[in-house]
Amino acid sequence: MEFRLEKCKDKGAYSAKPVKPVKLNLNAVKSKFKVIADTPILLVIEADGFEIVAHSHGELMFKNPGDMDRMRKAAEEIYKAGMR
Repeated sequence: MEFRLEKCKDKGAYSAKPVKPVKLNLNAVKSKFKVIADTPILLVIEADGFEIVAHSHGELMFKNPGDMDRMRKAAEEIYKAGMR
């Protein structure tokens, strides 16, 4: 799936956003990753050492950003789990 990974303008975080509109299946994401917080419209999960807010509309917010390649890999894994 194609997505953009870029620094947020008003936050010290990075976000991954799908190029085309998607619906992320949060239940599928929950089954694959450690869940820190769970609400009907978003999850806070841990993946590859990152704390990530996963929104049902497909945006992923990396709260503790790091290496771009690792963030891209984590985003790919989350999208793969949630786009079934």
